Amino acid sequence: MFSTSCELDNGLHRFACIFNNKEHTFRVVFYVIMLWIVLKIGNTILVEQYHRPNQVSLGCSRTLLGRWLTILKCSFDTPSIVSEGFRKAQGKAFAVPTLNNYHVYLSNSDHIKELNNAPAKQLSFNGVLADVVFPKYTMHGYSYNPEDPQNSWSVATLKSGLRSNLPVMRKDLQRLLELNFDREIQGKPSADGWIKISPSSVVHRVLCSLNTHMILGEELAKNPRNVKAAADYARDAVITTETLQRIPSIFHPGEYLDELEWRGKAVEKIDRDSGTQPAFETYEGEAYFVQWMIDSPRKDQDGSTLAIAQRTLGFIFGSAYQMPMFITFAIYRLCKHPEYLPLLLQEVTLMSPDEVHSNKKQDTPFLDSFLKETARLHPLQVGSADRKVMTPFTFSDGTHIPTGNYIRIAQQALMLDPDVYSNPTEFQPSRFISDESNERASHSRLSQPSPTFPFWGSVGRACPGRFYVSMIAKMTVVYILTHYDLKLVDDKANPHFAWGSNIIPNPFMKIFIRPKRVAASFEKST
Repeated sequence: MFSTSCELDNGLHRFACIFNNKEHTFRVVFYVIMLWIVLKIGNTILVEQYHRPNQVSLGCSRTLLGRWLTILKCSFDTPSIVSEGFRKAQGKAFAVPTLNNYHVYLSNSDHIKELNNAPAKQLSFNGVLADVVFPKYTMHGYSYNPEDPQNSWSVATLKSGLRSNLPVMRKDLQRLLELNFDREIQGKPSADGWIKISPSSVVHRVLCSLNTHMILGEELAKNPRNVKAAADYARDAVITTETLQRIPSIFHPGEYLDELEWRGKAVEKIDRDSGTQPAFETYEGEAYFVQWMIDSPRKDQDGSTLAIAQRTLGFIFGSAYQMPMFITFAIYRLCKHPEYLPLLLQEVTLMSPDEVHSNKKQDTPFLDSFLKETARLHPLQVGSADRKVMTPFTFSDGTHIPTGNYIRIAQQALMLDPDVYSNPTEFQPSRFISDESNERASHSRLSQPSPTFPFWGSVGRACPGRFYVSMIAKMTVVYILTHYDLKLVDDKANPHFAWGSNIIPNPFMKIFIRPKRVAASFEKST
């Protein structure tokens, strides 16, 4: 059912054979580049003529050259372009050009509310996914339904199955986290016990193991080869999407891409387990995403083995980077602000594990607020709640967005707006704690989306995995706090860089880390 090679159509095979003749290589490359430039210029003219939004300020010059210069700058500095557009728009919508369309950014509550209430057949999240994820190639021929904002039954299954099973899955995930994190802290320590690591690399590998366990189940996840295969798939899928976004569609492969060596095993397991019917609210042995999809009463005709496998790939891809990036930023903030570590330690040691990972407002409010403030200052993308305009959309104030453009909330600029947050560039870990009553409690939890905190998307269609992310983030931070000392190698290191509209942890940022027992022994000896 699943091959392990990428099959190109016959035309591309013949085209590729030209490169075997070195005399033709330069000529072919030249013609391909010229064809790409011509196609993009033609597409730019069409976008300007038929798809430019009305009654919005433009984040670029109205000339063709100005648009191209802005597109070029967006490749490495989208945050500054969006920030400047946000400042000039003064609460109105503004548009930033891309190679294929305009990204229209929203910054006021009325527009955001209308975005949230718009029907999926008009403003589609799945339409954006189809354009940027290329599911035909990365998800074994899958095709998103643009009219289904919840991605059919699979997302509903994730929301109900995952959240209801989190309390009972926590111990297994905690065990895996501790085992894998301790294993990753390797290297020759210095005289005082410090080991230098890359937090982004360590966190990515650790969480890949946890995600594989949650999605595929313990049987497959306990094999390191399967965990590595999942990580390799996510990496290859990212490379595939980034490449396909930058080349004309006529050069796209003819068939889907297959990278996962464990797919055959996964499909056999899906078939074998399909007769079981555990309820979502119970936890008997294993509970994992594939099983929840098999047991879902909503799968009807779309519950074939292939459909389940395709959606499984989608969730592996979707969970591979966002959560590790967020937790890497949280580790950076722990290192950057050691003055808050005693308060965090005091709070988590006074509560039971169930209270630490609870979502009640009175449980670990400082830890929750610390993480939410981290998310506010490091939002992973300049925009959120992305929607593709499937049919022309007009806001109540007359702002008109033609078909094919994207509409986004300008989340980074919004969460750095002094009219929304006081001292917005300052890290204030108690920002989301209320002291009005005798008992300190959160007035807004990390997992709670709002128009001024669109980290999880829009309020009505927030990320279905946010409670899982919140629990794993707290689990990781608490384990590090209670078992390790850590500090930045370079206090002035830039914690992030921009790639398109993504805000990514700096992979070259290093930290020093050492087990607390080593630290205590060292401090006593000195």
